Amino acid sequence: ERGLWLDLLATVVAKNLGRQVDLAGQLGQAWTLPIEQWTEATYASATRGRKTPPPLVILERKAAVLVRRVLSGLKPSAPMQTACQPPGRHFSVTRSCLAACSACGKSYSARLGKCPACTPPVRALPEEAAEPAERQDEECVDWRGLPSAPIEEAAWEDPAGFLWRRGGSGGVLLVRLKAGGVVCLKKCAPTELFAQRLSAALGVRTAGMRLIRTGAQEGEEDEAGCLRRSLRSAFPPLRDLHRSTSDDAIAVRQFRNYEWLAALEYLDGVGMMGPPANQYLVGGDADASLWRDLGRLMGFDTLINNFDRLPLAWKNDGNLENIMLGSTAGRAIGIDQAVHPITHPDGMERYCDVVLHVVQEARDGAGQRFALVQQATLINTGIQPTAEQVDGMRQGCLELVAQVADLHAAGRLEEILAGIQSEVSAAFAGRSGSDDTGALEMVSKVAAAFHRALGRGGPQAANAPASERLDSAGLCGGS
Repeated sequence: ERGLWLDLLATVVAKNLGRQVDLAGQLGQAWTLPIEQWTEATYASATRGRKTPPPLVILERKAAVLVRRVLSGLKPSAPMQTACQPPGRHFSVTRSCLAACSACGKSYSARLGKCPACTPPVRALPEEAAEPAERQDEECVDWRGLPSAPIEEAAWEDPAGFLWRRGGSGGVLLVRLKAGGVVCLKKCAPTELFAQRLSAALGVRTAGMRLIRTGAQEGEEDEAGCLRRSLRSAFPPLRDLHRSTSDDAIAVRQFRNYEWLAALEYLDGVGMMGPPANQYLVGGDADASLWRDLGRLMGFDTLINNFDRLPLAWKNDGNLENIMLGSTAGRAIGIDQAVHPITHPDGMERYCDVVLHVVQEARDGAGQRFALVQQATLINTGIQPTAEQVDGMRQGCLELVAQVADLHAAGRLEEILAGIQSEVSAAFAGRSGSDDTGALEMVSKVAAAFHRALGRGGPQAANAPASERLDSAGLCGGS
């Protein structure tokens, strides 16, 4: 469906360009509503029947690159502002893109299809239609200071408050429970549940997760029924939204229609990005164990091909917001991870080659791969890890690699993976498709690559426990 993907890309690019030139000022705040609806429907059509469809967020990132290129080629024109408009950047439009309105004679962009001056704008909502005061106050609540509620015992009846946050994998809804504490809700895919269960089995700290099938047709008195009622009250209908953007309204509507949601452990602390992360990393709490934990997290991401965090095995910018620092639940905790299977044999072979280079750097000394992590950390936090801190990340990464290699050599990893696959399949009522199978095969092949990488020293070294091979590399114990 190449044509559908090109249409999707062009539409997302146009939407983002429209935001840059403030189309909302001419078309009203709801101008993106039909665009979002069309994008979701077309994406569903383009990915129908795909075993491992690419996430929509990848398309958004590609579009962002194109938007920057388009805007960099435009020359700013003279500003045209009214008294109520804040200063902004305006871009010139070529005459070939203009059309003349037959009714008022004014020029407008032909791509709009109609003259904005003659089109009644979307009326602003009267003051009495604004959100209730308690909903407006949710933005003022210091959510970072609220405790986490147990995800296994969440009582969804009559929640005390909600807070919606956008995100690359569909956003997250924070729920303040009446009994106290916060639980997060987000859309969940089989590969995400698989990754979380595998991290728990390997002792890698990620946010806890419990699957809830909200689309089930049980009675309204069960947990799913209570949750559905709470979600219906989470936000007012779209016509009653006052300050929220149309994008948020679309996201929430879609969110309420997902069949499976994950109840996630709410984590305090800060994401590994921006001034808060900088302040934490320069403080006294960021000791050597933090960098070691980050290394274990990177080793785990390499195992599952989770490219949306620290860019150790991938040539991308990473996403350091998917690491929570300084939480009361742990020094470095991963959030929003998933197994990304590589189904093409050549692609899998190339990825295993990259894995060998990652393990080699973790064992023998930092090189290009860990330099990418240093650069990403500097860009996102303003802190460049020292040589000692990089060694800590190498140590943690190699520990995880050795742990997986030993489990693989003993045949225990296959048992763990089979158990996780059965759990995921049962949790999704047998409708996980090939996602859990693809995840199992992906992890098994990377684990074999781990074992080969650590066994390059000859048959004797290959048969020795990985912990002994770590000692020979000088990366265990007090080193």
